[in-house]
Amino acid sequence: MKTSYWIETARIRHFPPLKKDIAVDVLVVGAGITGITTAYFLKKAGLTVALIEREHAAMVDTGHTTAHLTHVTDIRLTELVRNFGKNHAQATWDAGAAAIDQIEAVVEEEKIDCEFTRVPGYLHAPVDGDWEEEAKKLKEEAELANELLFDAEYLESIPHFGLPGIRFPNQAKFHPRKYLAGLLEVISTDGSHVYEESAAEEFDAEKRRAKVNGHWIQFDRVMMATNNPLTRKLRWRDTLSAEERAALEIDCRALTHRLVTLPPEVTFVATNTMVKHALAASAY
Repeated sequence: MKTSYWIETARIRHFPPLKKDIAVDVLVVGAGITGITTAYFLKKAGLTVALIEREHAAMVDTGHTTAHLTHVTDIRLTELVRNFGKNHAQATWDAGAAAIDQIEAVVEEEKIDCEFTRVPGYLHAPVDGDWEEEAKKLKEEAELANELLFDAEYLESIPHFGLPGIRFPNQAKFHPRKYLAGLLEVISTDGSHVYEESAAEEFDAEKRRAKVNGHWIQFDRVMMATNNPLTRKLRWRDTLSAEERAALEIDCRALTHRLVTLPPEVTFVATNTMVKHALAASAY
């Protein structure tokens, strides 16, 4: 196998390159999991979308993922609490758990056969290292997770490896390209489009348009979802304005979303409910 398992086992159909001028509500640049997910939810919110990709969808980072869905962050919970406080650390893990719930809900709604399965996740001591010291840290991590109302169990020996670790139930796994193939089919209908081999060449902020394959995509809003910086290869006619006039409000617990119109004086919005965890189910 010369490429990744995910690419070899799920062929996503090719989409055509852009060959004419079009107009949409939102232009999304980059068709990895971030761009595809963004385009999907914008489409579901009633907007027309153009999703463009310079090569092929879900082929780069997304095509070489572990496909493991977990709310457990690479940065230990104890470190998050130390640096940002318990409420912010709790909100970070809550967001991850809500993301898994959201993916599960999309799979059910769109009837996507992508092998989505709920499984436990394990955080364990390294194969080489001081197990005794690491075991102490893992116990503290599990206790803190329980204090913040996350399900976590310290084990002296995890399955298969026989190392001390933490069991986090109700995580998940899926086939990312099968999942995204389903989203792409939803996006590319009813006035919305997916274009491959269609790199953004130039942005005209004044006229709110982007040149792609020598043609113009007119947009009201633009979303950058590419992992690679664009500024070195693009010519910008003007600095893109931060004024968007709307925000996407996402309710992580109810799994709903809506566009909220912003007053003219507001140019940037960043929010976090920071409600108490016990109230999250009703207050988010």
